[in-house]
Amino acid sequence: VQLIGPDDPETLRAAHNLGVSLRLVGQFRRAYELDKQTRHNRIQAFGQDHIDSLRTWLGMIVDLRELGDYDTALTYHREITEQATTLLGDSNPFTLSCVRLLAVALRKAGEHEEAGATAEHIRSELVRRYGDQNPESMAATLELTIHLRHRGSLDEALRLGTEICRRYEDTYGRHHPHAVSAAVNLAITYRLLGDAAAAQYMDAVALDRLTEMLGAAHPSTLVCRTNLASDHYALGDPAVALDLDTETVRRSREVFDADHPSTLACAANLAMDLRAVGRVEEAEALHGDTHSRLLRTLGSGHPAVGQASDRDHRADCDIDPMPL
Repeated sequence: VQLIGPDDPETLRAAHNLGVSLRLVGQFRRAYELDKQTRHNRIQAFGQDHIDSLRTWLGMIVDLRELGDYDTALTYHREITEQATTLLGDSNPFTLSCVRLLAVALRKAGEHEEAGATAEHIRSELVRRYGDQNPESMAATLELTIHLRHRGSLDEALRLGTEICRRYEDTYGRHHPHAVSAAVNLAITYRLLGDAAAAQYMDAVALDRLTEMLGAAHPSTLVCRTNLASDHYALGDPAVALDLDTETVRRSREVFDADHPSTLACAANLAMDLRAVGRVEEAEALHGDTHSRLLRTLGSGHPAVGQASDRDHRADCDIDPMPL
């Protein structure tokens, strides 16, 4: 900006890349504000159909999704996918990326059936074109494991989740955030299959790695803490779960806000912890408040709202790795 001005293509490229970096460290609000301005500047310089304008728009949409505005993000995801298909064709790498991220947006917005079908299609297409070791193929495979778990296909989710977890470790190393994210997602499947001890071990290791690499307040770290608390709850340690969830809710309110879906998922679990240790009045008050906030945030048709009304249902939190 100082040397060549705010509208030079090199400046805009640097601004776009800074937005990517901000997303990777979990600063989604800052990323959104920067991406919004960068997209505007790129449209002014190149037009809204230019690939650089589209790339920054896709980043901005991911920012909105991670900020918890699932409906708006899904609307934009549909628009950019349609636009990319029209301009570039359905086999263009950017279009394929849009479709892959559309599956995530659909799931976050509660459209699980369409999300699952989209995830299966795009994973198959990416593997067919680029092989199963391509970064986009790997991300699509990880996304598919989440959909398999949501639909109850736990054995297949375990098989594919184990496979993609190892592939991430072989490709990036065990300590890379993407590899650790895959392990966190796999741990949920283990717990749902009845092996809470394995899940607890995996999440405890993951939490140490995420805290060391990304910090205690990074969104991925908070998700891991939420799941680790559920592991302890399943193992019959509600007091440990209570300590973990209490701190996670506090941090999530600071990182996001009190109405962010991730905050509310942990708050719903915290209500269960409170009830399990005999603090029933606090549990009922928190449960009612959390359900009301989820209803306002996500709408009555979202599956998470219905699940939150069940006092015995614990919310599992997935990690969707940010595009590198």
